[in-house]
Amino acid sequence: KLMDLCAAVRNCDVALTLLDQVGVATGASVSRLKKMRSDAGQKLHRRLRAERRKHHAASDPRSHPKDLDWKLDQSLEANLCRVLPALAEEFFDSGNAAISAHASYQKLHRFRLQAKRFRYTLELFESFYGSEMPRGAEILKELQDRLGAINDCSTTIAIPRRDHRAVTAVGKLVNERKAVL
Repeated sequence: KLMDLCAAVRNCDVALTLLDQVGVATGASVSRLKKMRSDAGQKLHRRLRAERRKHHAASDPRSHPKDLDWKLDQSLEANLCRVLPALAEEFFDSGNAAISAHASYQKLHRFRLQAKRFRYTLELFESFYGSEMPRGAEILKELQDRLGAINDCSTTIAIPRRDHRAVTAVGKLVNERKAVL
């Protein structure tokens, strides 16, 4: 729920920036987005305060959630040999679903998030895998950035649905961004 609140604030910020980039800096959609951003920011602030109070009341600094997939009694190599192939398979399956003929923007977004997690995991073990890993991580970052740019457009289009000028301008931009994917 906290991430949903963060996403609501971020989506408004992205939409306002994107609309400005395509020449829609004023109007009812922009005013409504600014109000939505303010409301979302207030909700997030209230939730963060509540979470902080709850965390301070019930936390034990010595307790940490355990990663059930990582076996502490095994070597780094054994853990990587077991965990990374499964992550890679999950990543490629997600990619295949995202580029299928009936793929939605939500599937593309899920694939972007999967690419981010996969890249971060690979970067953690860059030294273990050698000289090819940095280039692979860079390719994943480029993919993430392109998918993020498309997601920004699809998120923005959903907000000012009745503002034909805004939707048309952002629709043109999303098509340009999809073409380079």
